[in-house]
Amino acid sequence: MSTFMFADSDPIQPAAGMPYLEKDGAILRGVTKAFFDYSNPETYAGTGPLAIGVVFNNLVEGGGSGGVTGAGGTTFPPIYHGTVRTLGMVTGANGSNLTLPTSFMLSGTSTRFLSVFWLRMSKVGWPAVSTPKGLMGWGSGSPAATQYAVTVVFDATGAVSALRWTVYGMSGVTVQTIQLQVTSAAVLDKILDGTLHQIGCAFEIIGGVGIPSLYVDGELVATGVGGAIAALNVVATQGQLFGLSAAGSVTQPGYHELDTRIGRPQLHDLTSHPEIAFTDILKRDKNSAYGYLS
Repeated sequence: MSTFMFADSDPIQPAAGMPYLEKDGAILRGVTKAFFDYSNPETYAGTGPLAIGVVFNNLVEGGGSGGVTGAGGTTFPPIYHGTVRTLGMVTGANGSNLTLPTSFMLSGTSTRFLSVFWLRMSKVGWPAVSTPKGLMGWGSGSPAATQYAVTVVFDATGAVSALRWTVYGMSGVTVQTIQLQVTSAAVLDKILDGTLHQIGCAFEIIGGVGIPSLYVDGELVATGVGGAIAALNVVATQGQLFGLSAAGSVTQPGYHELDTRIGRPQLHDLTSHPEIAFTDILKRDKNSAYGYLS
């Protein structure tokens, strides 16, 4: 599926008078840094299991490509209704990884951004493990080497007990962790009901205080208390879907226990656009995704 948008005026004029062409209705030039839609053949036109070496094309021009990396010859299941999935899959150091390009990393001077993806995940039936598992993030190890991450936490019964939206910044030479931990049963039940939901993880720095917020299907469901921050942490080297631990580590087994699905991962830097509301982008994303994800 491709959505085309034309613009015939812009501060930077296209060459030879040709119009700009966007590959998804949720992409905003100068705002959207990276965008993958697995239902769009521009991102991936292949069929069958996703073996190591598969390349996913970014829908943002110049945004770089992602794909499947790892060792051991394991494969992800085929694209399913516009989502990548982990059924029967081992991710992390014990298997393959779904990688994201450097366009999913923000500059240290970014003060307002939105990370978006679509998630289908069960709340119960997981092993009772102490290590949180990651959904999406940019990082490769300890908090000192992570910029942001969305992770889930499990209780002793194997149920998801919390969802964490964490941003790592700098306060002087010290890494500052700013985290929104959602434990509300009502919110978790809404997100993890086994159907697909749009997850919007927002962050903005106001007066030197970083404030994380969580949106579900375009609705604000939680806001963190914030923390002092001077700049975002830029000492991180890779981004992934699945396989991240609490600190962004890729050394933990991933989501092979249950069928978890992610669609349309994207990142929008709104630092220079305070007039654009987070909900505006979420609405554009929902309208573009309608009918192509399930």
